[in-house]
Amino acid sequence: PGFVLSVVGLLAEHPHPTPEQVDEGISGNLCRCTGYASIRRAVARAAELSKQ
Repeated sequence: PGFVLSVVGLLAEHPHPTPEQVDEGISGNLCRCTGYASIRRAVARAAELSKQ
């Protein structure tokens, strides 16, 4: 749930975030369990879908 809430807030503030903004937006949820590539792709996809 933390990632979802962070990304919703990020996209509300930055509808088309840069990779750096994505990293900053999810930084409060980071842990050592993954490389976050899939989360970054999902954020980019959500931003694209919000354009439609």
